[in-house]
Amino acid sequence: MLKTQMVNHPKYGMIEGLEVSPGDIEPWPATIAQVREACLARHVVGPNFSPWCGVNRAESDQYAPSMREVDRISEFTCEAVRYGRMIDFGFLPNDAIKQGGRRGGPLWSRGFIGMPFIEPWVLYHTWEDGSAVYMVNPYGDRPTGNSWEVVELQCSIIRGTRMLCIGDRGLFKFPDEPIIDWNKFGAYLMPNTIRYMPGDIGRQINNGDSPAGSAAGNIGDPVMLALMILNTRNIERETIRAPTKLNKARLKNRKEPIPPYDVVHSAPYVTAIANRRNRERGENQGGHHASPIPHLRIGHPREYASGRTIFIKDTLVNAGDQARDAFLNRSHYEVKR
Repeated sequence: MLKTQMVNHPKYGMIEGLEVSPGDIEPWPATIAQVREACLARHVVGPNFSPWCGVNRAESDQYAPSMREVDRISEFTCEAVRYGRMIDFGFLPNDAIKQGGRRGGPLWSRGFIGMPFIEPWVLYHTWEDGSAVYMVNPYGDRPTGNSWEVVELQCSIIRGTRMLCIGDRGLFKFPDEPIIDWNKFGAYLMPNTIRYMPGDIGRQINNGDSPAGSAAGNIGDPVMLALMILNTRNIERETIRAPTKLNKARLKNRKEPIPPYDVVHSAPYVTAIANRRNRERGENQGGHHASPIPHLRIGHPREYASGRTIFIKDTLVNAGDQARDAFLNRSHYEVKR
């Protein structure tokens, strides 16, 4: 069982309940089931890399997760997974993530796309560098028009134990006026302290941007892409449940049942936005007799004489009957306790 106190060691620095150095933390390509287990076990820790940040130590130290914050994030992730508020979006390439942020931000700021839950939920996906996990905490109970907190949970192995390390955090505030340029938005950001490492290491981690700017894209873009996918018609999604017999056996042995999670089949959407970008670049998409490929019919605002404005959702075209039926039968997520 992990300790909960803050450890301060002259050699290893500080981390919630552990004495480690950066070299003790290794990436972990976690599966959705493994992330679920880590969340339920509350294996969430908050590294502080300030001791290695040199002249930037004082600035980075102010963003280190406190023991209280680690406990709160751990509780939120555990509760979200336990009640089935965990969504697997499959493979999302980095290029699609960046595109999702650029388009999703302005739509969110106008109240056109909303969250799948009004309580904290967990977003999981894979990409070129492995697995990515985020705890998303909506503020407010409206379907759209809410601010939201997001916490990156980096899948890591620390001295042989699978952990979820708190990385970048931020609060994305719903603006008073719609955002036109997603590069300009209101957010309170708490970058991962490792972003303040001096010299080439810090520049490489931040891709040449500032720690706050790099953190904003790192946690904002994936959530925006996920919301864009969830708010697109004809996207297939399903709930994965453990076998009934297995859960009955677990209850009999005084173990908690394995909770369900949702899977969003994002591959056709990712293909569609890649095809759209290729068309914009003028690349050949095949001849007249090529097989139909998924493409997006881009949504748009519709204004009525009364002054009311609604958003006609994006539609995935050539998605297949199964995806259309899934959308019609389940146009939003709802989990009851």
